[in-house]
Amino acid sequence: MIWNSLCILIIVGVLLSSAQAISSCLKHTRGCSAHLQCRLEELGAEIQKIPYDTSTGLSSNSKDQRTRIVDLSSELWNLRQTVSYVVNVTGKIRDEIGHLNIILDKGIKRSGTVRTFQSQDFYQECPIPRSCQEILWKAKRHRNSVDTGMFTIKPSPSSEQFQVLCDMRTEGGGWVVIQNRYGGSENFNRSWDEYKRGFGKPPGEFWLGLEYVHAMTGGDTVLPVDISLQDVSNDEAIFKSHQFSVGSEKEGYAIRLVDKQVGRSLTKLAGTKFSTSDTTDGHGCAKTLGFGWWFNKNCTASNLNGNYPKEGDTKNNGVFWEEFRGMDNRLNITSIRLRAKVPRIH
Repeated sequence: MIWNSLCILIIVGVLLSSAQAISSCLKHTRGCSAHLQCRLEELGAEIQKIPYDTSTGLSSNSKDQRTRIVDLSSELWNLRQTVSYVVNVTGKIRDEIGHLNIILDKGIKRSGTVRTFQSQDFYQECPIPRSCQEILWKAKRHRNSVDTGMFTIKPSPSSEQFQVLCDMRTEGGGWVVIQNRYGGSENFNRSWDEYKRGFGKPPGEFWLGLEYVHAMTGGDTVLPVDISLQDVSNDEAIFKSHQFSVGSEKEGYAIRLVDKQVGRSLTKLAGTKFSTSDTTDGHGCAKTLGFGWWFNKNCTASNLNGNYPKEGDTKNNGVFWEEFRGMDNRLNITSIRLRAKVPRIH
């Protein structure tokens, strides 16, 4: 008799604990419906195993406990009905989401034209895209178009998210613009910390920030780089590399890798560390020329962040790319872009 009473008390405790757990779980219906139903089946089986025989001489107190167990069994049955309802509603929600996805896949069209999604529209979604190329790829996948604008990206799980200007027009689009100069309105004579975090007002003149460039090209990641130039005579030139990578701040944000056949100005930058006028680069170029850049040992390869040329200057006043008609050829429009690889289809 004592043993049976003890068993009943233990089972009552288990039932009460389970009932509380189920009640709590119901507050978070997603993902717990199947677990609840399995547990309800287990509890029902446990109740059926409880011995109930008048010959055992159960005390009135024990009989009250069994009555309580029967009440709990009824309560658990009601909870089972609630779980079934939740499962039904969840199924309907899934069906509705599937229906909406079908509509999106068809590419919402208005007045016979394809809808254009802007920077804060559908493709600025969760999870946050890793690159401008991924944003463009998603738009094309849904048979829509997306224009140049500001977007938030997160290149890797360990990196922070940040805003970038996505160039969706140049050579197929999908470019992250890391430098843009065209009028001399922005002062590029900045400190190390400013070059690290970025400055300016995109899509106007700006510098994205070395920390963000590293976030996109850190580790073993190498990306194509596109450097567009225009001089004061309106002549243009483009220099490219299919392998471009920037190290961490501890590494001086050094350019770690460029193609071997991309031209001498870009090749000379391989291995060079970034420097500003408030840091020591070992060559003194930043202090001599001012502004921040990846300077080679004799300061002659390039400086796209130099002093903007003023009207009437007869010689270059700081912005130059040696391979584009020498150091004295004054540049007034420069742009540096990176593009990630096309995402893999899952």
